[in-house]
Amino acid sequence: MGTGQLPIWGRTRNPAGPSFKSFAAFFKSVPKGKPFCFWFGSHDPHRAYVKGSGVKSGLKIENVSVPPYLPDTPEVRSDILDYYFAVQRFDREVERCLSCWKRLGN
Repeated sequence: MGTGQLPIWGRTRNPAGPSFKSFAAFFKSVPKGKPFCFWFGSHDPHRAYVKGSGVKSGLKIENVSVPPYLPDTPEVRSDILDYYFAVQRFDREVERCLSCWKRLGN
């Protein structure tokens, strides 16, 4: 159960604050020169991954580092690569937030 399921936790409002459609919308609501906290929640890199998305993105299956507790098979390598792709997507989302912050004035 995620924090987004407020009634399950007996809450009527999100303890992280109100939702915004984008970081830019949030940042425009912050008074100039005041400190702020922005909780960025993403679906990445959580499951379910799109099977084969890592390979389709151009990542190389031979570059996957398989932990010793997992079998080193093409299926496992592909699954890990899908995770890598989700992590990269998350990184791009964070970079968009940081770029917006720099552009709008930090």
